Amino acid sequence: MLIKQLEIQKQLLSLEESKKDVLVEGDVEKLDELLQKQTSLVLSSTNLENKREELISQMGLADKPYREIMEQYAPKDDEAINNSFEEMVEVLHQLKRANGLNNKIIQSRIASIKQYQSLFGVQEGNLTYNNEGSF
Repeated sequence: MLIKQLEIQKQLLSLEESKKDVLVEGDVEKLDELLQKQTSLVLSSTNLENKREELISQMGLADKPYREIMEQYAPKDDEAINNSFEEMVEVLHQLKRANGLNNKIIQSRIASIKQYQSLFGVQEGNLTYNNEGSF
């Protein structure tokens, strides 16, 4: 389950990094494609997480953090599991950073749009055309 979740998170990271370029370019169609892929991956990740939580609950460990469970119950000599867990932690940190950068790009674009609206006299509550074809 950990390996599957790790692969999904790596794919999400790749999409998030691709999204940065698409946001900078302002390509709405590419962004829509990426968001559709991302949605599918997030649903898969959520399903895996639900299965993991159910399993942990059945084991009576629902109140323990994942790291603590790994430290107490994963075989100490199972290098693959330990490496996968550490890689998962790193991928999640990278995903958080990439998401933060993309949010800054989006906020910058929104600020630019608001500035242009202000320059042209468009107000948020006044975004429909009148009979003369102007705002």
